[in-house]
Amino acid sequence: MGDDDAFGGSIHNQVYACVTLVTSILGLTASFFTILLIHRMRTPTGYTSHVLLVLIMSYFQFLYDLTFFFRMVNCGYYIFVVSNFFQIWTSTAASIVSNWISIIALLIVVFRKKFDANKYFGSILASSMLPSFFIGLLYLGSVIPQESKNHNGEIGSERLFYYIRLLLIFVNFLFCGIIIYQVEQISGHSKKPSPQE
Repeated sequence: MGDDDAFGGSIHNQVYACVTLVTSILGLTASFFTILLIHRMRTPTGYTSHVLLVLIMSYFQFLYDLTFFFRMVNCGYYIFVVSNFFQIWTSTAASIVSNWISIIALLIVVFRKKFDANKYFGSILASSMLPSFFIGLLYLGSVIPQESKNHNGEIGSERLFYYIRLLLIFVNFLFCGIIIYQVEQISGHSKKPSPQE
């Protein structure tokens, strides 16, 4: 194996590649068993709204875990680019689905509204996949072809990706805080929970 191989180079690089491979395998295994467990939870009438959203989020996480090793370790330029694209697309989509789960929980707990995710599943899926796919395409446009690689464009598109992810994580924490506060308010009173709760 040469220095350009995934497991070549210095001892540090070889250990890094091995640790990354083990991490990738563990993440992939966890995602696979999560998906398997969710499929076993299916009722004769299908999945409940929340379970369906968690299943979709788990599929995105599975694709993210599948490409993790190839993004972290030198396996060639185009493998790296494709892995980056899938990492950007699937992780952002998983975060958006996670935001949808938070929004639905917020509607139920705070506003006591019923929300059927199955009814709006197509819209939720499109609103999760399309923006994240577009961010991935921005990244691809900045790095292909390799000869005319636009380093500033790559940095800008990856920075956009990280800022969007941070915003999505912040939204989840914000909604979670509001939900926890509301639950504390409800539990402090003898108010009867709504059927949605």
